Amino acid sequence: MAEKKINGFAISETSFIIFLAMASRRLQADRFFTSDFNEDVYTKKGFEWVNTTKLLWTDELNA
Repeated sequence: MAEKKINGFAISETSFIIFLAMASRRLQADRFFTSDFNEDVYTKKGFEWVNTTKLLWTDELNA
């Protein structure tokens, strides 16, 4: 029998935990977020934009 979904979520708790683990591993393995995250790879304007642009919900996180 399959694991039941948590109310309000589209996937089960186990699936969510696996998703979180895999998402962090994908970011750690992505060279554009790790070894190639520099001005040699990005344009100066692009690198500045990535480092200064805030998330839409940043104010909510800091409240």
